[in-house]
Amino acid sequence: MLLRKCEKVKQNWRVEFVCGNRAARAARSDLETLGEAARQLSCGLAEVPAMVRRALEERQAGHRARQVLEEQLAEVEALMLLATEMRAGKAGAPRVVRRVFEEADADYLRLLAAKLAAEPGVQALLGSRAGGHVVFAQTAGLGADMNALLREGLQAVGGKGGGTKDFAQGSVPDGSALEGLLNRAQARLRS
Repeated sequence: MLLRKCEKVKQNWRVEFVCGNRAARAARSDLETLGEAARQLSCGLAEVPAMVRRALEERQAGHRARQVLEEQLAEVEALMLLATEMRAGKAGAPRVVRRVFEEADADYLRLLAAKLAAEPGVQALLGSRAGGHVVFAQTAGLGADMNALLREGLQAVGGKGGGTKDFAQGSVPDGSALEGLLNRAQARLRS
């Protein structure tokens, strides 16, 4: 008999075990799995748990560092986009920042849109071809309804999404449709 797992569930215990030939097969399979993990981690069998723990800690540290760098990159990119965006139309009209990225993920688009919307008098129309992600955002208190604008655009290209008056996000099935969607939205905002 091979005891596989024992865990407390509410006031009882759940015990998993195998017997006979199945126990031998399970033990062999477990040893092969542990051996493969040791080979991948370049360590001995007994060191696998410590190496996995270390790898997970390094991964978490790398993830935190990446988040800090993405935050800084979004801040710089927002400032660059705002510096290049000229005010068009009537005096006092919001600045419309429109940009389609090739490889940005949805998290980065949301972060960049939030940075842009934190500035006074800005409306942001952002998209990414790689994932078909789209984010519309504006400084709080501006007159447009970004949710309605996004839903209208997404309906025309078969996408889905939603949000609030000031911040909306969604996706399109084909990233090549983003240019047209953002162009129409920009025209609506400037009219």
